[in-house]
Amino acid sequence: MFLGIFGGWAATIYSGFSSSSAFVEGIQLGFNSYHVVYAFVKTFLFAMILATIPSYHGYYMKGGALDVGRASTVSFVWCSVVIIVVNYFVTQLFFS
Repeated sequence: MFLGIFGGWAATIYSGFSSSSAFVEGIQLGFNSYHVVYAFVKTFLFAMILATIPSYHGYYMKGGALDVGRASTVSFVWCSVVIIVVNYFVTQLFFS
């Protein structure tokens, strides 16, 4: 988070769009701790998804080298779908 804010500050200052004090004031006025909690909850859930689904598919994989590739592809597809669905429901839960 720090690097993102620092990068935004550097881009704002060196491009001449605003002053440093105006940038810091804008961050302080626009800060909402609820969004930070939302981001941390999503990060935790996505990390759990990315750790468990490929582990499941890898553990129960049978066969040889070609089946490892298939298990990897299946776990990637399942992770993508589950992340999209979880993102939808978490967003609805937090912002409805």
